[in-house]
Amino acid sequence: IETLKAIHMTEFGYIYWGYRFVNMDASMGVWAGLVWVLLFYQTFVLLAFHYVYRYVMLCSPPWLASFRLNSWRNWLLVTLVADIIFVGGIFFACLFGFVPTEVSRASFAPVLGEVYNINLYAPNAPGFLAIVYWTITEDGRKEWIPSSLFIIGCICILFFATALIILACMMLITLELRESRFAILAPSTKALQKQLFHALLWQTIIPCVTSYIPLAMVFLVPLTGLALDGFGTVFIMSTALFPMLDPYIVIFLISG
Repeated sequence: IETLKAIHMTEFGYIYWGYRFVNMDASMGVWAGLVWVLLFYQTFVLLAFHYVYRYVMLCSPPWLASFRLNSWRNWLLVTLVADIIFVGGIFFACLFGFVPTEVSRASFAPVLGEVYNINLYAPNAPGFLAIVYWTITEDGRKEWIPSSLFIIGCICILFFATALIILACMMLITLELRESRFAILAPSTKALQKQLFHALLWQTIIPCVTSYIPLAMVFLVPLTGLALDGFGTVFIMSTALFPMLDPYIVIFLISG
């Protein structure tokens, strides 16, 4: 939806915009950003869903025996519920906490004008998504914005919940692969199980390094007062690495 997008991280927050919509009406930039949010966070829900599916199919936990009776219907329901909770929650958090306000426009206008030559006070009032964690009062004090802290807290809870689901499933699958019942398997089957485990391990490490850690830095680093400027764009671009690398992990680590 946006071929050129950018995130700029300051010491007080971060701003996201699409170059394609800078010269359009504000509502176009805002809704394009919200649609991008809706699609972008699907990646993390699908990744967590992938691990839940692996756990259920590989480990066949007794407490989920009834779940597999109407398998496709149940998986469809789980996907729908997960999307509503995780993606829907982040979408509405951005809808209420990231749309342009006088505070965010005034806070980011100087840096966008100086660094990117973008005038946030142009007649069309360019649309963007941004959050300001704190401002400086007239007497020079730093004043935190409670609503912004609440919004980013909700987003972090939903975002990191998918990471916890992945780690939990990874641990459960690891325990399952070490069970004594695998001792009776044929050598070739044992070798395949070992390859599957190694692939799963890398499929856990890589998204943590290329997706979760960079995006966590976008959320949390501005809270420390550290400005990483245009590195926000690099962090958001790095999330595309795992989907690209995932097929190669399977190809090179699983020989059959």
